[in-house]
Amino acid sequence: MLTQIDFSEIWSEITTRQEAMEARDQAALILKGKGYSARRSVLKNQIKQWAGLGIPDGRSCDVFMITTDAPRAIATAVRYEVILRVHLGYADQKYQAQMMEG
Repeated sequence: MLTQIDFSEIWSEITTRQEAMEARDQAALILKGKGYSARRSVLKNQIKQWAGLGIPDGRSCDVFMITTDAPRAIATAVRYEVILRVHLGYADQKYQAQMMEG
């Protein structure tokens, strides 16, 4: 059974397209290190139609995906681990920039 995980600016709350691509690549390396296959792909210009409860959204972004033979629980854990690293890295960089200024 194959599992798909995705990284994007809209659905993963990652700040930029570049960060989403790097997060996908990092997750692929982790999965391969654990002995699972990890095929990378990208879905270009995907539109988020609804913000919720019938409210139109209309934003679009590229969705970076991994298709893997890892069980869903492992793939999801790796996805959240990588997203957390991205957010912590961003927070760390912002903190270091503030320390350099002041």
